[in-house]
Amino acid sequence: MRMFLMLLRVFCALQAQNQALFMVLLFLLIISAKLIAGQLLTVMRPLMARLRMVIAVILRAVLLRRFLLVRRGALLMVLVLIVLLVMFVIILLPIPALLRASGPAAQPLLFQQGHVRRQGILTTQELMMSAMMMLTTSASMVFPALQADGQARWKHALILAL
Repeated sequence: MRMFLMLLRVFCALQAQNQALFMVLLFLLIISAKLIAGQLLTVMRPLMARLRMVIAVILRAVLLRRFLLVRRGALLMVLVLIVLLVMFVIILLPIPALLRASGPAAQPLLFQQGHVRRQGILTTQELMMSAMMMLTTSASMVFPALQADGQARWKHALILAL
């Protein structure tokens, strides 16, 4: 997970100044995301298989648009948000199953902040709040790089959208 976040920071900082470097970093990001997803496959194997297919389709579409010369900043923002949203889904979806499997004694140890109820069920509102917090955090990492490219409008548009 740390390797994935480090690669994501480098990816955002470089802003694809070199085409070959952009592709290498994107490849490393995909591999690290697959490794993280592979570690969680033991908990939710069918969901992860579907999720891998969705990730592959999205990444192919994004890469195809990349070669069709869509604006770099917009594409990078979309790619980063898609990767972070997928990571959010991969990390948070197994939590209720893990809590149910661990029994009531382990639940207070796993989550002390009250984001997950003692029954181990996430409500839709809790999932949306967590997703919005994650997207806001990820957007704050990406915005300095976008502003360096003179695309400050993206920052304001995305903040308004969030």
